[in-house]
Amino acid sequence: MLANIHFCATSHGLMNACYLQSGDSIYAPRRPARYTRITGAPPEYVNCSFTEVPPGGIFAGGRPAAGGRMVGIIRQGRSEEVKRKLVTALADAWVSVTAEPVEDIALFVHEVPGYQVMEYGQLLPEASEDQR
Repeated sequence: MLANIHFCATSHGLMNACYLQSGDSIYAPRRPARYTRITGAPPEYVNCSFTEVPPGGIFAGGRPAAGGRMVGIIRQGRSEEVKRKLVTALADAWVSVTAEPVEDIALFVHEVPGYQVMEYGQLLPEASEDQR
């Protein structure tokens, strides 16, 4: 599924260590419910991929970055208010799981039209067509 996908880059061992210590993950079963409450998207549209990189493997401004990075691809058509809530909720979830300071992380949201997303052989509807 690719309707709403988030690619996350963290320092090596950070996500596994956080998961093992807390039994939690940014995308644990209860997390998509938070996402769907904010966006109105069905929970099966929420996808996530984590990539652990070696220390010093994430750069910002030509220097190693202290915190993780997340790029989210969502279907276009949501209000600025919804997108702001989404980015804030993702940042809060990231910080609660990783214990990284919010000032050290970076999150980016990129929008695509629903017709540019295919799951199970079908083009997805536009975000405005999601049931709320």
